[in-house]
Amino acid sequence: MINRVSKCSGKTNASCAREGVARVSECHGLLFLWPASFLVLSGCLSFGASPEDSKSEAYTLAKPGALWKPVDPGASDAAYRSEVDGAILGVNSVCQQYQDVSLEDLRETALAGAGVSKIVREQTLLVDGLPALKCEAVGAVDGVPFRLFLTVVRGRRCIYDFLYVANEENFAAHAPFYEKFVASFREGETIKK
Repeated sequence: MINRVSKCSGKTNASCAREGVARVSECHGLLFLWPASFLVLSGCLSFGASPEDSKSEAYTLAKPGALWKPVDPGASDAAYRSEVDGAILGVNSVCQQYQDVSLEDLRETALAGAGVSKIVREQTLLVDGLPALKCEAVGAVDGVPFRLFLTVVRGRRCIYDFLYVANEENFAAHAPFYEKFVASFREGETIKK
């Protein structure tokens, strides 16, 4: 997988860190390109993927609710930010690639270099009848603590990644939204280039 570095949209690391883990589309830092992409640097968070990745067009997913506003997902499929505290929900699909890579390796690649210090728990599960791996992890970027859920789903022809990231103190409040968001996923058959 590929790592790219950019700047935090003209903001200093300290200024982004003071604003917490929720500055989507305004702060850009270290971008990890993987089947489920996310960006965490200096407390700034966003989603991204390679523009040349094939995407799934035929899955359905419920919107996370009135407190969650859509934000620019970059090359990912969708991203939402909580208006209450800036927590982030997102989803990305990558099709016709990585089908031979284990869910554990996809998770490991996704978390590499993201400031994650510990995987708190991990479980295998089924999402829409498809094999999936969910992990909960904690970490910090420039001293700003965060907690995340990452669920990697192996579809029939695509890999789907679901991500929830929040400040440590707000994490539990939004966890039910993430669970409903992932549980609403239904895979279809269409892939777009």
